[in-house]
Order: sequence, then C-alpha cells, then structure tokens
Amino acid sequence: MGVPVIYRRTGEKAIASYNYTDIADATGNVIFNGFAHQEQTSVSYALNAEAFYSEGVGITNPDLENGYTSVAGNTSSFNKDMDLDFDVVLNRSQRIKGKAWAQFTWGSPDTTDALARGEGYIICRIRKWDGTTETEISSAQSETLVVDANAGHYASTNILIDLPTITHFKKGDTLRVTIEYWWKKTNTNARYIRFYHDPQNALILAFGGTASGFTYPTTFKAHIPFMIGL
Repeated sequence: MGVPVIYRRTGEKAIASYNYTDIADATGNVIFNGFAHQEQTSVSYALNAEAFYSEGVGITNPDLENGYTSVAGNTSSFNKDMDLDFDVVLNRSQRIKGKAWAQFTWGSPDTTDALARGEGYIICRIRKWDGTTETEISSAQSETLVVDANAGHYASTNILIDLPTITHFKKGDTLRVTIEYWWKKTNTNARYIRFYHDPQNALILAFGGTASGFTYPTTFKAHIPFMIGL
C-alpha cells in the first residue's frame, strides 16, 4: 500500500519579513512607519517599514521643523481639524485579522496666550482602498487631551484597534491608516495642534504641561497583523 500524499493549504505569500509573530492569533506583524512626502505642491502621507525622513506640513519653517503636521484649531465644538491618510500599496494578496496597534505623539505646543485653551482626541481608522471604494475595517479612539492656556501639552499614545474579522486584500489594493484629530477650543482664541510622524525620531520634544522635562518619541508606528499559514 502506497504512502498517502497530504496536500497542505498554502497560505499567502510571505511578506519579506515580519517584525514579530503572535502565535495565539496566527499572525505575522509588520511595523509600518508613517511619514509625509511632497512633490512640488502635492503633499501625501505614506507607510513604509523603512525609517524615511518626513516632510513637515503646515508649519512655519519646514526646512527646520520636518516631521509633523500642524493646523490651527479654532472651533468651539469638536471639529475634525486633521484627516490624514497614511497609505501602503500591497504588492501581493494578503489577509489581515487580529490586533493592530497605533503608537504616536500628538498635542499642542507651548504658548503664552492666556486665552488659548482647548481639548482634543485622535481617532485611528484601519481601511482598505481598492482604487474606487474605501472600506472601513475598524477604528479606535484615544483619550481626551486637555491643554491649558499659557502652556503646551503632549501625549504619547498607544491604542488597540481590534480587527475581529478577516479582510482580504488583492494585489494592488491599498492598506490605509487614517488619523483624525478632533479638537475644540474652550476659550476665546485658537491654538496650534500637532501630530508627529517622524520615522527618524529626530525631533527634540521635551516639554508639555506639568511634565516639563519629559521627552516624547516623535514617530508614528502602525502594527498591522497579517495572517500566516500555520
């Protein structure tokens, strides 16, 4: 009697390398760095496993202050003042499921304006873009950050975005991580708010609120769980 041949299911083609694996979820996790790039007057946001330099967006002197996006928050009710799509195109079919993590620093710089006070929060969304349709997969919201007048305040945040069901990506589909910065002023004047996306972690950010002297990372990292065949 011959030996039976067992045909095993072949999983997705492996990504070049995973940063770590989660045996419980049967996932290989890739850590993507978020950054901005600019071609002429066009600014885009992207994800890559490499630690690229990042463009600065909406700031006074981008030659000196690359690595974050800044806007003025000037509404009395919560408003989506930033809506940043960090994209990566997948070059082969993949599936994602499990626990995604978003790690970032955000907040508002120091000011001497006694009438500039506010509060805000971040919503991080995991999405799929096929060139025509954007599909929401899952999202999570950060804590609310309260920023007093005559001060600056930052938070280094780590939020879990649960991906409970399998999402299929075809070759050429885009994995998108969207950052929404919601802000409202709680006094008369507007104030600048910032989201950091510096893969080089080269910015010096060592102040904020009563935590003066603390240092904060200035990277934005998205941990994405890809299913692997076990």
